[in-house]
Amino acid sequence: MGRYLHFLDDDDLLQPDALATLSRALDTQPKAGMAFGAIEPFGVNGNALEHNQKYFGDARCRAARLRGGYQLTASLLFRPAVLVTSGGMARRDAFTAAGGFDGEIPVCEDTDLWARIAHATGAIFVNQAVARYRTGAPSLMHNLAEDDEKLRISYDIIQGKYRRNHGVVRFLAMKFWARTVLR
Repeated sequence: MGRYLHFLDDDDLLQPDALATLSRALDTQPKAGMAFGAIEPFGVNGNALEHNQKYFGDARCRAARLRGGYQLTASLLFRPAVLVTSGGMARRDAFTAAGGFDGEIPVCEDTDLWARIAHATGAIFVNQAVARYRTGAPSLMHNLAEDDEKLRISYDIIQGKYRRNHGVVRFLAMKFWARTVLR
């Protein structure tokens, strides 16, 4: 069995050197439980592509400013996502220790997983595109935009788990910090 795990959504593509890039990053920082890189959107719907190019450009800038697992966790819990499933790689032992994906979360279960790993072990951002994210009609996230209720429920679950596991004071402090410092 390998030391690292990578999950590729069926409608995304990897850059040719993505796995080597992410595994090298983890090799250089043995305590970090995950590495992630920038996302490059692609698709045929011009409006969706333009929107996602701006979104992931901003996400790349925000990710480059994050320092350590605490900041990434705060960002994942309370800010627009800086990564998607296909953009990250986890150490097998960090994935196992975090308990894997939570099947009770309707959508964005990867956000929960990445937040748990980052909080426990830290994370490394590789400032280059590692995944190509499909935008537009056949994309799951395109359909998700039409179903905000699933997204709201998912974040209620994710944030509730963090609050229960780490306490209300830490949860509120992280929320305040994420919405003021990480802007």
